[in-house]
Amino acid sequence: MRFGGRIIYSKTASEVDMRAMQLLRDLETKRDQSGRAIVGFDVEWRPDFTKGFVGVGIGDDSAKLFRDHGVSIKDVEDLSDLADKKLGGNSKKWGLASLTKTLVSKEVLKPKCIMLGNSEAYPLSKKQLEYAATDAYASWYLIG
Repeated sequence: MRFGGRIIYSKTASEVDMRAMQLLRDLETKRDQSGRAIVGFDVEWRPDFTKGFVGVGIGDDSAKLFRDHGVSIKDVEDLSDLADKKLGGNSKKWGLASLTKTLVSKEVLKPKCIMLGNSEAYPLSKKQLEYAATDAYASWYLIG
């Protein structure tokens, strides 16, 4: 599985703010009958190899965004938790790649050189942008 759409890379705080406001306006037109709009979301952080590093789960990402940048994200759903509820059985900490493979028989490539690379580098490489966009797309695809 690979994201094949347009990637918009915001490099400044004002660009991020402008893109976020545009996204919110776009979402207003895409709500379903229940009033919900689903967005695939992924945040990449520089790997931290010290004990206690948190990087799995959207709840952890949203907490880090708030702690580090004061950005509050509400109503997040962790796909690992949703998969456990839907599939039953033993509780498992799913990764996006294993979840995508199990549910839709598609492979999400997770090259170590990108996974363990510096996601805070500036500017991000094309491969880093594609990696992050594919993760967000796969998250959205699994819910849809």
